[in-house]
Amino acid sequence: MKEQLIQFLDGLQQVEITETHAKGFTYFQHGFMPRLLEAGKIKGFNKTILAAGWTRAGAIYALNEAPSRSMECLRKALVLVPLNSAALNLYIDQLILTGAYHEAFRHINELLDVEPNNMELFTKRQRIQDDMNYDAEAKFQKGDVIWELNEQLAGEQFSSVINTVLETEMDDFLLLKKLACAYGAVGHNANYIQVMETIERLEGPVNLEYVDVFYRPLMD
Repeated sequence: MKEQLIQFLDGLQQVEITETHAKGFTYFQHGFMPRLLEAGKIKGFNKTILAAGWTRAGAIYALNEAPSRSMECLRKALVLVPLNSAALNLYIDQLILTGAYHEAFRHINELLDVEPNNMELFTKRQRIQDDMNYDAEAKFQKGDVIWELNEQLAGEQFSSVINTVLETEMDDFLLLKKLACAYGAVGHNANYIQVMETIERLEGPVNLEYVDVFYRPLMD
């Protein structure tokens, strides 16, 4: 079992994160995450491979615009391998998106201590400094309903998402897209199709983003 898990998780490093993401929620829920969690229970499991798995999970949540959930995974990676460049870089990005500029600045200085010749980090640090100086508005802020729904989707709180949107006037296509995601995740294909048709009537052809593709149901 241990060797199979090592082979699976290590093999993932040979493919782009977007390729794992494109396999969708069903694969993530039943294929990827159970193996990652099982590997974490094995005493002496390779920390580098395990950290890479948690970094990949964090990256998938980041693509789904659920930065809080993403950071939960990335913290697990950083406990296993402190100053892990891939995990810490992505963690810093999520901090920036949520307006935690001072924490992001502290972490990027830690990373620069390890990678003093990384010019991209210097550029990112300057952007963070500018965000702090000008009190920049974060992409995700408290009270942002779409962000909250994305975090609920990431936490598999699909009933909550469905109930929240059904209690609205059902005329906001962004909210309706979250409803479609929730229906897709739980396999309510008829409801998913109905919601997508409603969006098309409101807005025309639907522009699918990463999160929409991720939760799109498997059709017969």
